[in-house]
Amino acid sequence: QTGERDYDAVRTAYARREILAEVLPFMTNMPERFAWADVIVCRAGAITAAEVAAAGRAAIFIPFGRATDSHQLRNAQEMARANAGRVITEPELTVEKLTGEIFSLLDQPGEIERLSSNARALARPHATQEIVNLIEEAANVQAKR
Repeated sequence: QTGERDYDAVRTAYARREILAEVLPFMTNMPERFAWADVIVCRAGAITAAEVAAAGRAAIFIPFGRATDSHQLRNAQEMARANAGRVITEPELTVEKLTGEIFSLLDQPGEIERLSSNARALARPHATQEIVNLIEEAANVQAKR
């Protein structure tokens, strides 16, 4: 997933290097995509971190360095602290660093499983219902006053 702006350049670069990959500007079926991935390389926004947890997949997070209040860095660090992913910051990001992390994980299936299991443990699949319950509870308390 490249975004519209980078789509043509990325697609051309992959083709020029004869890299077989599906390059798309945007993907809407992330649960399906995550389901067949062994390792996910992604940013670290709140939705992405939640999707990684819900999918129960190992991830290498590359937080967007200019995100407001460094929230992506904090999200990535929390996932790493829970042993649910690895983090490469933008200043650290090189081809060598990223490929090293990917191949390190691919060479250690047990580590992929550990990260995946820990990510899955962070998932809150019923979060929406939990929030609704809290709102209803607060509304009931307010109504009784």
